[in-house]
Amino acid sequence: MSMRVEINRPRLFINLRAPFRWQGHLMYLYQPIATTFAAIVVVCVTGYFAWHQREIAKEQARIAKEKLRLDLYDRRFEIFSSIFDFYEAMISWEGTLEQKAARTRFFRAYQESDFLFTKESGIPDTLKMLLDAGAAVIGFKENSEKYKSDPKFLMEQFNKTTDIQLRVFEEGLSKLRAAMHQYLDFSKI
Repeated sequence: MSMRVEINRPRLFINLRAPFRWQGHLMYLYQPIATTFAAIVVVCVTGYFAWHQREIAKEQARIAKEKLRLDLYDRRFEIFSSIFDFYEAMISWEGTLEQKAARTRFFRAYQESDFLFTKESGIPDTLKMLLDAGAAVIGFKENSEKYKSDPKFLMEQFNKTTDIQLRVFEEGLSKLRAAMHQYLDFSKI
């Protein structure tokens, strides 16, 4: 009989013949592997959510930019359309509530134009010119009875207001169309 002496040294391999003894050793391996795997999963999931959140933020920024663009378009177009209401009120001025509202709306549009258009575009200056010209026509129509005592002055003022209505407004509108085209052009969407 031979006697076997075992030396306590670290085991480099697992004895598969003793199944219950090597399971304890595997637990020492499973725990760090499971912890590392869980950490990797957490990092990947967190990374995915961060990427997804970034994509949502980009989309929200794009939508906000587009909404601002559309809001500016609406406000600028409102200024452009107020000119036509003012022109209609001016040529048939009788001082009705609708006509006064159109004049007030055009005045507000002129005031807003400084904030919505650059000075270099010439739009605020053209609107101011049309507002002043329209006020001259309205002033003549409201006070024409006072001018009847001087027919020459009455005829002179009548010719000026007719020129404003037929020539000045037409030139001003074509100038505004050209200047506002870059602000109201949606063909490049």
